[in-house]
Order: sequence, then structure tokens, then C-alpha cells
Amino acid sequence: MPRVLIIAEDRAFAGLLADELAASGLAISTMASGSEAVAAIAQTAPDLVVLARELLDGDGLALCRALRGEAATARVGILVVSNRGTDRDRVDGLEAGADDYVVKPVPLRELALRIQAVLRRCEVRQRTDAVVAVGAVVLDPVRHRVTAAGELVALRPLEYLLLEYLMRRAPRAISRDELLAAIWGDAHPLNTRIVDVQISRLRDQLGRAADLIETVPGHGYRARAGVERG
Repeated sequence: MPRVLIIAEDRAFAGLLADELAASGLAISTMASGSEAVAAIAQTAPDLVVLARELLDGDGLALCRALRGEAATARVGILVVSNRGTDRDRVDGLEAGADDYVVKPVPLRELALRIQAVLRRCEVRQRTDAVVAVGAVVLDPVRHRVTAAGELVALRPLEYLLLEYLMRRAPRAISRDELLAAIWGDAHPLNTRIVDVQISRLRDQLGRAADLIETVPGHGYRARAGVERG
């Protein structure tokens, strides 16, 4: 079950929110200080942090920035709760890396629903950020890097987008029309020949792993685990 850490000096608020979230099937832990939370997060990163801006031992936004700056917590969901609700306050919270910024007082049910929404976005983000491997080709979307048999592959932006789209849907066959709409969007050309040209260039860049991209006659292309060329 998703793990939520509540960091707030207001123990009554933290307790009520913990009960509300636990009733939704979430695993909840609460801490009153940033330093205590940092030590706990170093052991096990939660899926989401509910972070009070006003902490016993510092500024919650500073902690938010610190969490975003660490590789282990850079993708953790963060919802900041604060008594400060000016436009500038909200912007500061979002610029610090918060996924949402909620001003108190707020109904517990609304806050719980906002937390669930952030968790859903984090789940999508984690799926999107997951490393994808098909055969000898590995695509790391966080570092925007592709390797084939352990060797770095230099790709142009369109080539990278095509490869990622095919690999994430492997081994499904993708039509040229779908690739046009997904990669080129509203500005896509009418002639699907442009897809064939870009696929050819992508195969050239993949070198010995070019067989990853299989042509589906009369339809389009698919990514599949193939045999490297000798």
C-alpha cells in the first residue's frame, strides 16, 4: 500500500489527517520536525510527504527543496500545507517543488482527496520514469539516455521519441498513422513516408541492435527483442 509521511508540528491536525488517510488504506507515519523526518526518509522513502510549511525546526519549503535535490526522493510526491495563502506564498511553494499547495483551514476530506490525486500523478510519473528494456536496448527516460549492448547511442530528438514510443508499447505493432499523431502531433505531415525516413535513421543509430525495430508490412513498426547484427 502507498506510504504517506506527515510532517507537522500540529499533532492534533496530523493525527486527524492520519486517521482520515488510514481509512482509505494508506500506510501513515507522522513526525513533528524536519530533522526527524530527514533521518526516517534516509532509511525508507515514502510515496508521498504531507509537509507543513511551518515546522518546529525550520522552513518546510527548504525541506521541500532538499527532498527534490536528492536522487532517492526527487520523484516523491510532496503536498505542502500552510497557514500562508497569498499568491506569492503559493508560487513559492510550487517553485520549491511541491506537487500541490493547500492553505489551512481546509476540510480533511478535501485534503485527503488532494493527497490521493497527487499519489495518482506520482504513479503515472513513476511509470513514465521507469527504465525500459527491450532486448539489448535500454532506455532511461530520467537521464534521457539510450544504450545498446551497454554502449551509448546518440539519438536526435525525433529518433528518441520514436524509439521510446515503440519500446513502451512492445511488442504491439504501431501503425504509421498512430506514430504520426503521437510524435508529430497536430503539426504532422500528411505523408506517412516521413515515419519510414525517421525509422531508417533510428536503425542506423542503433547499429548492431537495429533489428529491435521490426517492420510490419502494410501497417507500421514494432519493437521486439531481436538478434544483434554481426
